Amino acid sequence: MRILICSTTYGFPVISPAIARYAGMERAVWYTAYEMKRRGHDVSVVTDGECDLDVEVLPYNGVDNFIAWMKTNHFRWDILHDFSHDMKIATELRNDMKCLSTLENPNDPKDAPSVVTVSKFHQEHTKKYYGRDTRVVYNAVDALHYPFYPNQR
Repeated sequence: MRILICSTTYGFPVISPAIARYAGMERAVWYTAYEMKRRGHDVSVVTDGECDLDVEVLPYNGVDNFIAWMKTNHFRWDILHDFSHDMKIATELRNDMKCLSTLENPNDPKDAPSVVTVSKFHQEHTKKYYGRDTRVVYNAVDALHYPFYPNQR
């Protein structure tokens, strides 16, 4: 399968947990892309920051530019997995390709076609405040990749 994964648009790097000293959607993007690539899929990552995965890395040049570019290039991928928090992407591309949006923060899913949340809290919040039923897909963390720091700052 050809998978395009869109990271957040905050400019944070999508880099190995062994290097990164933070957790967030970028780490979820890294794990998702890493595992999909390991399983034999053709993976591309869209990011504002650096990416240390052995995948095609595409620059994110703003939501409107990205959507316009995707309108003419969507055929390159079977699915877009959007972690960007910008529901406009999946909403605008839903007629062109399959899209899945993962919400980490309680967020308005607007008209995005397929939305999942990462916890029961987010699922309940999305239902309560936005009236949208979602399924929960927890972010996976591979303990072998996650550095252990016994002395927390």
